[in-house]
Amino acid sequence: QKLTSALNELREKKSAEATAKQIKDDRDLDHNRSVGTITQMEFMVRLKKRDWEEVSENLSRAQRNLIARQDEYDVAKNASKTALEAKEAAEREVNAATAALNSGDSAYIRQIYQYFYIILGRMPGQSEINYWINDLRRGDGPRVFAYNIYKGSDSYTRSLSPKDFFTRAYTRGLGRDDNLIYSGIDYWANVMMNASDTPDSLGGVFANFINGVLSETSGYGKTGKDNLNDTVNKVINASVEPARQKLKDASDRYDQAKIYEGGANQNLVDAKATLARAPDSTQAKNDYDQAVRDVESAIRASDDAYKAASNAAEEYRKASGLTQSAQDLVNALSAAATPPSTGTTNDLNAKLSAYNIAEGIAAETQKRANDAYDDLTLIRGAGDARLKELTQLY
Repeated sequence: QKLTSALNELREKKSAEATAKQIKDDRDLDHNRSVGTITQMEFMVRLKKRDWEEVSENLSRAQRNLIARQDEYDVAKNASKTALEAKEAAEREVNAATAALNSGDSAYIRQIYQYFYIILGRMPGQSEINYWINDLRRGDGPRVFAYNIYKGSDSYTRSLSPKDFFTRAYTRGLGRDDNLIYSGIDYWANVMMNASDTPDSLGGVFANFINGVLSETSGYGKTGKDNLNDTVNKVINASVEPARQKLKDASDRYDQAKIYEGGANQNLVDAKATLARAPDSTQAKNDYDQAVRDVESAIRASDDAYKAASNAAEEYRKASGLTQSAQDLVNALSAAATPPSTGTTNDLNAKLSAYNIAEGIAAETQKRANDAYDDLTLIRGAGDARLKELTQLY
């Protein structure tokens, strides 16, 4: 009867052991999968972090590029403004110089050039024009003006003899080298020698000579007049030329500045477009943060899976121990229940002794199973502490 009961209990223990083993295997598989999931998620975290850092760097680079291009454009725009102001100033200078030639003083200016070139053999400077034009505005006639120029000239001109004076006037002032100049030189030299040192007399000699030259209409005389006018015109026009050259240079610089400004503006437009196309680092950061949270969640799930696997392993070991204990009891009872070969009291006593021994073995097996369960409890506690330590380190 005890054997039958032990056999039934053994079947129950084996069934419970099989169930415990299946649960243990399932829990081990779940734990192993959770560990693999963590590894994959850690790799994804690194990828998401790299993506976030790359997007952030690209965005920062685009922002820095935009600032640099904006600075370049501001510099180019200011340079264009400065170049335009210089161009406008040069235009005003040209207009002023041209207006001066076309003003009411233009005849006075031309007269100053003509008298200087004939009497002194050179062209006047701007300061001399500014000085002598006041005398003409004041009403000084050609005689007084010519006399004052001569008397205020350099000592070399005043030291020339009348013949040398008019030789220079013909050859340099009028650009003539024909034979007819000699009779003219002799004539005017004689007039100058007989003139008195007064504006009306000596000044009249110079004024009459120049007026005569300017009145020529043909022949060598007109050639001398044309030469004088050409020389004076070149000098007068040359007075405007520096302003015109300045205007040309200023215009060239302005054109170059506008080209540079246009290029800088295009670079600025491109930089703005690049920044507009740059991905927002916020989404990449959110993806990275979510990946970190997923890893943390997976770690917690792995902890739970580990604990479940540990509990299942302990239940399986306990079930195995109980099964073994039941098996030992069945084995002992089977041996005790074997019919004796003879019906002697000694044989019956031997069987009874074997039964008692079997019960003792079963009790000892049960004790070992309980001790093993206690050891597994200690092992589980150490495993939980180690898992907690590893989690903190991660």
